Amino acid sequence: MDLLLDIESGSGAVVVGVKGEIDLSNASLLERRLLDAFDGGKPMVVDLTEVAYLDSSALACLHRVSVAAGDRAVQMRVVAGEGGMAKRLLSITGLDEVLRPCGTLQEALASISSEH
Repeated sequence: MDLLLDIESGSGAVVVGVKGEIDLSNASLLERRLLDAFDGGKPMVVDLTEVAYLDSSALACLHRVSVAAGDRAVQMRVVAGEGGMAKRLLSITGLDEVLRPCGTLQEALASISSEH
C-alpha cells in the first residue's frame, strides 16, 4: 500500500493526514514532507489513524520531526487513535512520553488551543 498524505493548513494548525504504510522505503519522504509542512510557526497535527502499518523507521521519523518542531518552537501533536497499531507502538517504545499522542483529531486540536 502506498503512503498518502493530505496536508491542510487551516487558520489554527497544519493538519497532516497520513494513510497507508510507513516503513523504511518511505519514512524519509514522510519526514521531508512533514518538515516542509511547518507553516510559519503554526501548530502541526499528524493524524496516524489511517496508517495500516508502521515500523521503527516511521517511529524514528516522527521523533526527529518532533525534535525539529521543538527547535522551531512549533507545537506538534500526533493522533494515534484509541487502540490502533500506532498507539501501541508509541506506548511500547516510550515515544508516547515524547509525542503525547491524542485519541482523536478534535482532542489534538483542542490540546493545541488550550496551550495558546
